Amino acid sequence: SVMKTSELKGIKKGLEQGEKIGMDKGLKQGEKIGMEKGQKIGFEKGKALAISNMVRELLNEGMSVSAIARITQLSEEEITKIINK
Repeated sequence: SVMKTSELKGIKKGLEQGEKIGMDKGLKQGEKIGMEKGQKIGFEKGKALAISNMVRELLNEGMSVSAIARITQLSEEEITKIINK
């Protein structure tokens, strides 16, 4: 049977609405994933900065690299990298 013009228009409108809903959901999901990744990266950078600052402060207080390694559970190599940054 041949579809009426009004039926075709209705199908087209339904497809357009479905596409828009799908795009909106995809965008929201993408934003959520992006925010979560951004927060994780920011947290890791902040943590690394705090550790670097702590190591430098302990060194400034006269603590040895080996003592800092023991207390912070960082390797002496990691501490040396922080010092040389």
